[in-house]
Amino acid sequence: MGGWSKAWRLALLVSGTIGLNVAALSPGLGGARLTGGSSFETAFVVTLLVMSPVVLLTGSHAILFRDAPSAPRLPEWRSPEAYWLAFVRFRRNRALRRESEAALSQLERMEKKVNALLGLLGERFNPAELSYKRFASAIAAVEELFYGHVRELLGLLRLREASAMATGWSAESAGYLGANEEILLKLDGLLAELARLGGADYRDVLLMPCMKDIDTLINQTKYYKP
Repeated sequence: MGGWSKAWRLALLVSGTIGLNVAALSPGLGGARLTGGSSFETAFVVTLLVMSPVVLLTGSHAILFRDAPSAPRLPEWRSPEAYWLAFVRFRRNRALRRESEAALSQLERMEKKVNALLGLLGERFNPAELSYKRFASAIAAVEELFYGHVRELLGLLRLREASAMATGWSAESAGYLGANEEILLKLDGLLAELARLGGADYRDVLLMPCMKDIDTLINQTKYYKP
């Protein structure tokens, strides 16, 4: 239907432009002349002759391309759901299956741990407290590190898929997966300590072993690329 609609509109544009020129310039109709008439008549004919092809070109372009569907955009890897779908797709490739399955497992565990931490944090502290903000800030920073590694791993898998590289677990992939496994272990420690915590001063939070470990991890990762 779209193709026929465009064809009809294009035909109407062409026939309308031709009809206007015929009506304006034919002696039996408009009778406008380029030479031998008034200055107004000459200006009118010149304008008509110049603008007709312009109208045809711009009108044709608008009809043919304005409604053309844009090329489908690739999903951006900026959400856990997008990461999950990307690894599910890569898992269909035998050469990338092991890394994809490991990453999917990590994504699932990360989501569960973060939800558990935030839920427990809400039970232990008021969101306005400094202790709550300190914990929440640490969790957010660790999440950023984790998903940064995920994006790097996806980039590696995409490169290997495009270049049909040899199968096997690459050292770079193992590095990113290992770094994320360490993050998950740190969050386990944070969850355990937070579960035992009945209430703590902001200064006590800073001294907790798990928070020190997480701070060290965050600071080291700024300068470290697995």
